[in-house]
Amino acid sequence: MNLLGCSVLTATEYLKGCWGITEYPEDMTNIELRVGATDCPSNQTLKYTYEGRSIRVNGMQPACASIGPLKTELMLIPQDGDFLFAQADEGYLFNPYYTLYQTASVTNGKEMVTNLCLKKII
Repeated sequence: MNLLGCSVLTATEYLKGCWGITEYPEDMTNIELRVGATDCPSNQTLKYTYEGRSIRVNGMQPACASIGPLKTELMLIPQDGDFLFAQADEGYLFNPYYTLYQTASVTNGKEMVTNLCLKKII
């Protein structure tokens, strides 16, 4: 409970992804995960190597996956709310999917809003 007697809920929105043209994902070593805006000094990047690693940045920051062969970037962007952190996880051999996260605190009458953005990388 917070000081006003309202319960605080920690909510996480996430997106699990991969790329390919069949039910089996393609080689994902050409994917780069990023949390934090490109101009944010605390941003972190991770070159995909199937090691199950995670990166995280506190605050209201995007979580992104850049898919090189498709020249595409997928972003989970916080829009409104009390965002705690953005996180990106790489998968491993038998669960190769990447996961993008946005985590926020939500109280009575408040909301968390995120956007899913897909853009072409030139």
